[in-house]
Amino acid sequence: MSEMDFENCRRPTTEIFYPKLLLFLVGFFFAGTPRLLAQPSIFFQHLSDEEGLSQPSVTCLLQDQYGFMWIGTRDGLNKYDGYQFQVFRHIAEDNSSISNNTISALLESRSGQLWVGTDGGGLNRFDPLSEEFQKISLSAESSSNGANHSISCLLEDSKGNLWVGTKENGLFRLAADRGPTLSFRHDPEIPESLGADNVSAITEDAQGVIWVGTVGAGLARWDEQTGNFHHCRHDFEGKSGPEEDYADVIY
Repeated sequence: MSEMDFENCRRPTTEIFYPKLLLFLVGFFFAGTPRLLAQPSIFFQHLSDEEGLSQPSVTCLLQDQYGFMWIGTRDGLNKYDGYQFQVFRHIAEDNSSISNNTISALLESRSGQLWVGTDGGGLNRFDPLSEEFQKISLSAESSSNGANHSISCLLEDSKGNLWVGTKENGLFRLAADRGPTLSFRHDPEIPESLGADNVSAITEDAQGVIWVGTVGAGLARWDEQTGNFHHCRHDFEGKSGPEEDYADVIY
């Protein structure tokens, strides 16, 4: 399907305005203002390498179903229990260690599996019982079980499929039923292909539609029936569309 303007990528919405409800809510808010002002001040507790964090440049965060905080940095993965840090780093002679120390994406699946994306070390799956990492191959041409991929984002969709965005190698979908992995790459000869191989964001909307943000090719909506991407590019004449062809956050 050919490229479309942004209006065609939107889903119909209905706006309903209730003036009386709005006035009630505004009145309720201001009535409660003194109580809100009386609340204790918010403060932040700073956790750095002095407290055990492996490195002060935090790249991603995740709280798992048990309450543990997982902190990705440029020098290892950290597990924080509220008291102390446990650090996981790559060990060259240990195949069960994490594949790269630069952590770029974290995801906990509904089944409780922890997926760890790295910048240059591919995708890892963490086993909490053995505390070992398994490197996951994304494509047949990947060397060392996919260790050459730079992972940018992760998503588990409503069907349990795992979507993996990369910085240079496009988009992958690992099937929930362990079926064949789908690979999506940009092909300049195919307008319906992925717009760019640098994928920066992935999300699924309430209708189960997968949206993909890229660097340089904007936003795209994936059609599961055809396998094609419908592109929502910037309209340089100012009619409609995203402000630019760089989409790195979708929600």
